[in-house]
Amino acid sequence: MTLPLPHVDGVEHRWVEAGGVRLHLAEAGEGEPLVLLHGWPQHWYEWREVIGPLAERYRVICPDLRGFRLVAGTARRL
Repeated sequence: MTLPLPHVDGVEHRWVEAGGVRLHLAEAGEGEPLVLLHGWPQHWYEWREVIGPLAERYRVICPDLRGFRLVAGTARRL
């Protein structure tokens, strides 16, 4: 089952593979990258109020961290 992504104006979604984990990213804007990391138990949508203003100057990247929202954990322990 795929959960629908909440809409935020100007935000695009994509998936990347890193270290064998498929990660969801919400991105907006252009320029120097600015990564916003959410806390527990949130996901990228935590940043919805600041993405727009920050995207006027930066390329805002909001990943869903492993084990939250759309990103699965791994079967092995690190």
